[in-house]
Amino acid sequence: MKLDHHLFCGESCHGEHKNQHSNQTRNPYKRYAIYAGLAMILGGFVYFGLLADAFYSGGDQPAATTLNSIAPSLPVDVQEKQAAEITITRPLNGIKSPSQTIPVEGNAPQNSVVAVYLNGTLMASTVARAAYYRFPQLVLTKHANVIQTRFFADNGSSDASSAIMVFYQDSLKSGDEDFGFFQNSSDNISRGNLKRKELVFTFDGGSEAGSCAAILKALDGANVRATIFLTGEFIEKYPDFTREIAQKHEVGNHTFNHSHLTTYADNAQQKTLSSMTREEFQNQLRKTEEVFQHATGKRMAPLWRAPYGEHNLEIRKWAAELGYIHVAWTSNPRTHQNMDSLDWVPNSSVPGYFPSLLIKERLLSFGQNEQEQANGAVMLMHLGSQREEGDRLDKWLPDIIKTFRQRGYQFITASQLIDHQDLLPTTAP
Repeated sequence: MKLDHHLFCGESCHGEHKNQHSNQTRNPYKRYAIYAGLAMILGGFVYFGLLADAFYSGGDQPAATTLNSIAPSLPVDVQEKQAAEITITRPLNGIKSPSQTIPVEGNAPQNSVVAVYLNGTLMASTVARAAYYRFPQLVLTKHANVIQTRFFADNGSSDASSAIMVFYQDSLKSGDEDFGFFQNSSDNISRGNLKRKELVFTFDGGSEAGSCAAILKALDGANVRATIFLTGEFIEKYPDFTREIAQKHEVGNHTFNHSHLTTYADNAQQKTLSSMTREEFQNQLRKTEEVFQHATGKRMAPLWRAPYGEHNLEIRKWAAELGYIHVAWTSNPRTHQNMDSLDWVPNSSVPGYFPSLLIKERLLSFGQNEQEQANGAVMLMHLGSQREEGDRLDKWLPDIIKTFRQRGYQFITASQLIDHQDLLPTTAP
């Protein structure tokens, strides 16, 4: 009989053939699934074995490829690049200069060529001798000036300094108000930001150093960095104190011999003395710089303070021509309070005398009834004193520091105060 296109002897033969054919054509994917399952089980054993090995061996990995690791295969000698630095030390960032010409100086790699840029334009170049460069006269444009320097070394290295901002205050004019004792002018730094709890300790060193050791000990013990203005005569007379001061504190110029600069002592007017010429005044600053560098090997900060507080726009402009900015002390004409300690007044026979305890209280009470309190204040004290030892202000200096700190104040330098140019209060020209 013929069934399914085949010839069979009977139905029983056909059934037997059909069973055999069914076994041969079963789903082949079942076999593949079994193979895949066995492979996954084997892979799992391998994975967990490697994981255990990494755990017990600390997970060590080969070091990442670096330039040094492949250096032997390179055709050149590869050396680690040292971070070369170039800085501008004068003028300070953010100053407001009444002079249109100012010097620019700073530090750069020795014997490198240094270029100075004003508002992105190359202005001049020089060579850094003894790792120091100087451009004696950079002519500023009106208002804001961006100053930057760049060095070019013989080995091909080059780097740029941080940019600084200097404002040429061409609108500053001398008027009757400039002849008063306290001049309200943006080129005369007397206070910082009224919203920041910052204070500046300043000390003047004229010709005496009676309190110097005690003051330096108190500052060092409290980890306070101050700004100290020294005369050339002080530096020559006390070279050891000068070196100790220069190691930890910022040092500014107090002229060479603490001469009077204006007629204030005669007529209470800040008019320049006829005997004080531009040449004489600038020589005083230069000579003090020279003796300080000779004694310490360092350069003064571009800050100056007038002896007796005698200065005006004309004198400040002469100083600005050398890159100096004047730092006064804080006074509040509205409340008649100021941060001049008057610690130099020797005894009760001289007007302006206060016992040292009352000086401490007067300084600590500055601005207590004002919203800004003592924020941004610049305090004035002296390294020399003719007072009796028990009446000197230095004995109260640790208490003054401690009390201001308890009130949340931080102590900064005058340069740091000026560097916050965006934080300085606006003052009328």
